[in-house]
Amino acid sequence: MYPAYQAHADLLWPLRAAAKLSLAALQDPWLAQAGGLPARQWKAASSVFELAQVTHARPPWQIDEVKVRNESWPVSEETVMTTPF
Repeated sequence: MYPAYQAHADLLWPLRAAAKLSLAALQDPWLAQAGGLPARQWKAASSVFELAQVTHARPPWQIDEVKVRNESWPVSEETVMTTPF
């Protein structure tokens, strides 16, 4: 399964790079007004496409404690299962 994921990431890399480059140009206010609705739609699509990717980093949950029946209990994170993804 990992080779399929990597092939997917490799195939989409040029499109993500193009989306990132086009975002830099489309964020120019003059171009957004001159281009009208199609420019705004392209900017939105490029932004979504650039951000819709799986990253290998996961942020911490940052849950320090929970309340159960009016008592606070400490919470600690621990890895139960790891995968190559």
